[in-house]
Amino acid sequence: MATTSDGETGVIDIDPSLAGLVSRLAQLERDAVHERLRHRDHVIGLQAELVTAQNERAAAEQRSSQLAAEVRRLRGAVKDARRAASAARAELRALRSSRTWRVGRLVLAPLRLGRR
Repeated sequence: MATTSDGETGVIDIDPSLAGLVSRLAQLERDAVHERLRHRDHVIGLQAELVTAQNERAAAEQRSSQLAAEVRRLRGAVKDARRAASAARAELRALRSSRTWRVGRLVLAPLRLGRR
């Protein structure tokens, strides 16, 4: 029901070409709603992916920090081991250059020859 131009309520006859346009407009509105919903779903999916990626990034940064700390610790341990090895070599050189070592080697020389 609609109101005619003379103010009476009645059925309005729509020109067939206008009826096609009205039908097409209704279809376009349905398509627009469908597209809007499709885009909204797509945005929701992208937001979920973003949150997942941000969580993975935070976990990766934490793991990276832990690994960096482990590398620093291991580098310190290697440095300490090198210092200890250098000190042991210096002590061994000092021991071998001592008079006691030289006398001991001289005394034990016949036994070494006997073992061969």
